Amino acid sequence: LGGYVEQIDPAAFDDSLANDDQIASYNHDYASILGRRSADNLVLTKDSTGLRYSITGAASDPDVVRVAEKVRAGSVVGSSFSRRSVRM
Repeated sequence: LGGYVEQIDPAAFDDSLANDDQIASYNHDYASILGRRSADNLVLTKDSTGLRYSITGAASDPDVVRVAEKVRAGSVVGSSFSRRSVRM
């Protein structure tokens, strides 16, 4: 994307971490929610490297099973996050 690198302020996730209703979805699709903080199956933590997450979705959820299989097979190897830009 033009050869530039985005740098994210370490405090950028502070408001999100204060909110207990964050979601993890597959492909940014709200119809494919894999975990939710308020349901205690999505854990978000911040460290010196950035934001980390862990999802413990239900084994009976077809979306969780489908995505877990893609991760195990090596077809899905990364993730991304959504953000809103705020004018300073």
